[in-house]
Amino acid sequence: MKNLLILALIALSSACAHYKHTHEQHQFVPSERSMLTESKSSVLRLADELAHELTVQSLLFAEDVPVVVMTPVMANDFTRTVNFSAVLQQSLMTSLKMRGYQVTDVNATDALKVTANGEFMLARDWQLLPHNLSVEHAVVSTVELNKNGIVLNSRVINLNDNSVLSAAEASLPVSEFSQYVMPSEKVVVRDGVVFRYSKTGQENVRQLGVK
Repeated sequence: MKNLLILALIALSSACAHYKHTHEQHQFVPSERSMLTESKSSVLRLADELAHELTVQSLLFAEDVPVVVMTPVMANDFTRTVNFSAVLQQSLMTSLKMRGYQVTDVNATDALKVTANGEFMLARDWQLLPHNLSVEHAVVSTVELNKNGIVLNSRVINLNDNSVLSAAEASLPVSEFSQYVMPSEKVVVRDGVVFRYSKTGQENVRQLGVK
């Protein structure tokens, strides 16, 4: 009986050692595809967290009042957007609607447009959009890019008096949005002046795909 117990312990030790060796030899390395999925998931998580923070103050933000989600803009220039603004806007609309709020899509046109490429009802041309929308609340968001990543502020505004009904803020590191931003380079041109640094990441993060 004692010999059987010893043999069992030896077999178990060998199995553990084999598992440990195999696990070390096959560590998961994220592919470009998985990194893309992770970045997109970060936007979805961000939208869900913002929607939660905005609606948790729902004593002022009534569910039955129509709300429109505006495109997130740069904090220092309200006429500019960032490269993930459209994705975040659509995700916020989805998150709010899933929580039972009455979301109005201002991009929906009055008529269906049928083309060889498909059927369309969404547009960003104001001339094609309805002009008699009844909206009382708006979700506005501003984005700031700093050295560490992204700072995003969202708030629900009562359009009757511009009062802020609820607000939320999120600070996001570069690693969570690697599909959209990356650390600044060692050489940076700002306002026509060239700045040289000893290492990357000394200026505000830069957007990928944006010149």
